[in-house]
Amino acid sequence: STVDWMEKEAEENKKAIDESYASSNEDRKDMADARRKSGLDEIRGLEQYSQANTRDVYRSELAENYPQGVTEESSTLGNKVIITRIVVSGRRGDEYKKVVDKAGEYYFKNGHSISEMTWNRETIDAFNKSKD
Repeated sequence: STVDWMEKEAEENKKAIDESYASSNEDRKDMADARRKSGLDEIRGLEQYSQANTRDVYRSELAENYPQGVTEESSTLGNKVIITRIVVSGRRGDEYKKVVDKAGEYYFKNGHSISEMTWNRETIDAFNKSKD
């Protein structure tokens, strides 16, 4: 009958529309995921650039504010003794810190943990070179 045919036709059209909508939603979801991933990659790249740029600016500022060679300063913070050595070579400087407290001694270069051997090698060698 005509009614059955119309119902069947309407059902097929509805099915086609649902499939198209589902496919369209998948495409939109895929596109959104791709944009989101691209945006995250861009943000990560900017963060890395920003961190590297900040580090370079800081090192340049050390070189502008301290003389060539090694400058040593010490201070106390609570029960800690902090020895800071600024090593300037050319247009770049590095900040070394030795923190001494009851628990032990800790060494840092530009805010990152280093060994006592690195502290001695890089700051004493720079001091000896600056005396020559």
